Amino acid sequence: MLRHFEWTGAAYAQQGLKKVGGGGPALSSAAVGGVYGPISVSSDGRTVLVGSSYEEGIYAGAAYLWGRNVAGFPVNEWVQLGDDLSYPTIQPMARTGHAIGLSGDATQLAVGGQ
Repeated sequence: MLRHFEWTGAAYAQQGLKKVGGGGPALSSAAVGGVYGPISVSSDGRTVLVGSSYEEGIYAGAAYLWGRNVAGFPVNEWVQLGDDLSYPTIQPMARTGHAIGLSGDATQLAVGGQ
């Protein structure tokens, strides 16, 4: 589960819906049963890269890029940017998403496995 909180000046308040794997607003269409791991946030807080080394029940893994305040979407709504970041075919035990990195301006990212 992934939740976004923002400082209001007095406390942290949850922004938008929580993102979960299955059973709710999905973090990704392929994330059913996913176990999320590393998270990297851009310097302005509007882009998040999330790794998940356990996907498809076989540790194939993937990473997901999410953006907030994206043109064409409601303000403060988190939307997935592009496709899931994974191998084009399922690679058992690849653990893609085990290591991730996102540049401060969110123009570059890296996704590694184990």
